[in-house]
Formats: sequence, C-alpha cells, structure tokens
Amino acid sequence: DQPNGHNTVSEGLLLELRCNYSSSTQTNLFWYVQYPNQGLQFLLKFSVLHGIDDDFLSSSFLRALSGFCSSLHVSSSQTTDSGTYFCAVQ
Repeated sequence: DQPNGHNTVSEGLLLELRCNYSSSTQTNLFWYVQYPNQGLQFLLKFSVLHGIDDDFLSSSFLRALSGFCSSLHVSSSQTTDSGTYFCAVQ
C-alpha cells in the first residue's frame, strides 16, 4: 500500500514517500522509480538480514524502515526527481 498516490512539493524541499506493508515474513523491500518517458529504474534494496544495497542510491535519496512502513526521502527535490515511485516487498 502506497498512501498519498500523488505528491507535489516545491523545488528544494524534502519529499517523503511512504510504503506500508503487512507481510510478517518480509525479507526484502525494494524502491523503484519511473521517470517520464523512461523505463523502470531500481533505486535501492533493503534486506532484513543484510541491510541496504544501494546500486543506484545517491546522497539525495535516504530511506527509513520502521515496523511495517518504509519511507523514501528525496532531499532538496528537483524537477528532475519527478516520476512515479514504487515499492515492492519480497
């Protein structure tokens, strides 16, 4: 479940995207983004056993994991951050 299906934030401000899940056997959580006219792009993977694996992660993306909720923070957001963000649990 990704609440707040549409978010708008002024340039330069923090954008927080939330993902709620209910799986008690969750081992991996993924964040993806699809920028306009582009394919789906992997942002990060968080594993309960191994922590964060950030193949694409830049300093402008932070994540938090607490209980059954994950947050993706886009600090100092820019127009180039515009896109559709997805979370997935495995």
